[in-house]
Amino acid sequence: MKKYPSLTPVPKNWYLFKLTLETKIDLSTSLKSISEIDNAVESFTKIIQNSATASSPESKISNSKKKNLLPHIQQLLSKKRQARNRWQSTSMLSDKKALNQSTNSLRNTLKIYNSDKYQSYVKSLSNNKNSI
Repeated sequence: MKKYPSLTPVPKNWYLFKLTLETKIDLSTSLKSISEIDNAVESFTKIIQNSATASSPESKISNSKKKNLLPHIQQLLSKKRQARNRWQSTSMLSDKKALNQSTNSLRNTLKIYNSDKYQSYVKSLSNNKNSI
């Protein structure tokens, strides 16, 4: 079974898509010159894209995990990504070593951060507040 590319990766409301297309498309467009055809194609493409976007549900995915990270952890993550990209493009042992160091540094920092975060959560629990 052949898989075709999708205009938008989420399910669509096809009825709304159809209605939006029907209301926005102008069937009386003149197509006598090359520039008119080019303009009509560009307009038609924009209408399809806008209709697909309008008929797709809002994305519920957010980058909340990244927003909650501390700035120094974000820097370590960025450094690790840069090291990985460099190693993947060069395949040099020195770049692999830098990647491993960045990975280990990030891993250790995240362990400490998560441990501290958990400890503060446990300390905040009490029987009086109904926090359990």
